[in-house]
Amino acid sequence: MCAKTTCKQQKSKVKKLEAEIERLQHVEVELKRSLQFTESLLSAVPIPVFFKDAEGRYLGCNKAFTEIIGVTPEEIKGKKVYELWPNEHAEMYHQKDIEVMHDIEHQTYEFVVKDKNGTDRSVIFSKDVFLDEKGKVNGLVGSFVDISERKRAEEKLRESEAFLKELNETLEDRVKERVKELNCLYRISALGYKPHASPAENIQGIVNLIPPAWQYPDVTCSRIILEGEEFRTLNFKETPWRQSCEIILNHEQIGLVEVFYLKEMPERDEGPFIAEERLLVEAIAEHVSRNVERHRSEESIKLLSGELIRIQESERHRISRDLHDKVAQDLASLKIAIETLFRDTPAIARSQTLRVPKILQILEESIRSVRKISYDLHPAGLDEMGIAVALEMLCNEYSEHHAIDIGFHSAGIEKLKIDSNTQINLYRIVQEGLNNICRHAEARNVRIKLVAAYPNIILRMEDDGKGFEIERRMRETVLEKRMGLMSMRERAHLLGGRARITSKKGQGTKVVIKIPFAKK
Repeated sequence: MCAKTTCKQQKSKVKKLEAEIERLQHVEVELKRSLQFTESLLSAVPIPVFFKDAEGRYLGCNKAFTEIIGVTPEEIKGKKVYELWPNEHAEMYHQKDIEVMHDIEHQTYEFVVKDKNGTDRSVIFSKDVFLDEKGKVNGLVGSFVDISERKRAEEKLRESEAFLKELNETLEDRVKERVKELNCLYRISALGYKPHASPAENIQGIVNLIPPAWQYPDVTCSRIILEGEEFRTLNFKETPWRQSCEIILNHEQIGLVEVFYLKEMPERDEGPFIAEERLLVEAIAEHVSRNVERHRSEESIKLLSGELIRIQESERHRISRDLHDKVAQDLASLKIAIETLFRDTPAIARSQTLRVPKILQILEESIRSVRKISYDLHPAGLDEMGIAVALEMLCNEYSEHHAIDIGFHSAGIEKLKIDSNTQINLYRIVQEGLNNICRHAEARNVRIKLVAAYPNIILRMEDDGKGFEIERRMRETVLEKRMGLMSMRERAHLLGGRARITSKKGQGTKVVIKIPFAKK
């Protein structure tokens, strides 16, 4: 019985052993497959991979590692870092291996490796530990990525950035200089559009704008000599460091533009001055020349316009006087003759005498029309009673004929001795303004003030009409040849004054005219 039991037990153990052997063989096959897969996988990975045990000895590496470093898995196996790499490299590898196996955390750092040609390559290492079944560190797996090309690219990029920075700073400096020059020319051009500035004020303005446009504005001064008159900056001083350009008009030198540095500066294209500043000083001289030419033309036009208006007013005055003294008087005499003719001839038929009142009425209307034309051509009493009284009469007449409340007020005018040319032009300005209001403004109230406020005579006209857009109206004035506003401005300009017109739709219009007047 015991023998049979023992035999059965033996057979059971054999079967178990056979099963275990079969399982182990199966596991061995799976391990071989897994190992082959792992080796194939590592071989296919394009980045270098290596393995180490817990003592830091290499267990192997993949194909990419061999290709870069130049050692095979067989050559590396069992060796430590000090046996393969230079001491300065090996020390770093060793310290990092100790850290990752102690911390048991993923590790990444940048360092270098020496390739098979002995060249140092910049790389980024990545390391992780692997553990046994008890959780104890059994070794580590590491890899690295070659970043040498990236580092070289970064270095080139830094060099390029440094070059571009230097170039950009140079360009910025040049652009700043060009902007200064353009601002100078722009502001000089803008001076020419200041309608109330005198030529001398414009030239002085140009002189003051020159220093900020040069390289060293803090040590720059300037002077313009024009037709015997000098214009200087406050800090002006003649020095050896000078740049100049003649002002030429019609092939004749009329002046000189000069720029000085108050102290010695580094040598450039033209002494301490750069080439662009030569072009700038020439442009300024050309601009001054054009300004002088334009001013001369404006003065000629102004004199011509003033003379034409004077002749026109003189002719109007003559025609007005002829109409009043000759035509109106002749018509009045004719009217009286007709009245007395039929009174002294009783034999004339009644049918003829009935026509006399109608003829007399026509004559009376003709006389009134001639007198009105005469008055419009030259207001009666302007020379004898003065501008204030004449304007008050004009306002009363317009108010009566157009059913508009027109208020006129004057102050200090009666004490002035105003020449006939100024008086007639002031009168025409008000007359033109009232014509515009009555034709276009649809105003109910108009207020006109003429005030002597030394050194000016100030005329204000204001209405509560529908108003208009200034820019649009001025364009229409030119295109449609409406001369009302332009005539008012032109007459003010001829008297050496200026006109300011403000208006908004629905808010009426205001005209302010200032004319210089010197007491005598």
